[in-house]
Amino acid sequence: MQTHPRLSLIDHLKQLPDPRVTARCEHELIDVLVIALCTLLCGGQGFNDMEDFGHAKHEWFKTFLRLPKEIPGHDTFNRVFAALKPQAFLECFLSWTQNLSGRAGGPATKARAAARLHPRGASVGFPSDGGKRPRAAGDAALLAEWRGGLVC
Repeated sequence: MQTHPRLSLIDHLKQLPDPRVTARCEHELIDVLVIALCTLLCGGQGFNDMEDFGHAKHEWFKTFLRLPKEIPGHDTFNRVFAALKPQAFLECFLSWTQNLSGRAGGPATKARAAARLHPRGASVGFPSDGGKRPRAAGDAALLAEWRGGLVC
């Protein structure tokens, strides 16, 4: 079995290229992505939830994110996810989740993980404001690892 170093979520997300004009950005890409993923993992469903969750957990986020301009607004989350390449984001996220589970991450594993993330074939990268986020069987284990210090 192939072994991989256990990298944090932040280490994985830092590998994503920033599609924005960085000179005009008030928020770091890593800050936006970490707040977004934390929101979704905790049951949030859209960009407004991301902003609200960021404010609610602001003190906690400050312990490991820079947040130079505080918490991004819902429009910022929207713009960032609109600019991200969905396939690159999916590969980065799957790499992190497979790292947590200790799997090598072959094509079948990636397909199963993608199907669990998007059971109805929804496009990758955009949270939906409608309906409930589907619960994958591995959510509890993933959250246990998250709380175990692998976020940062």
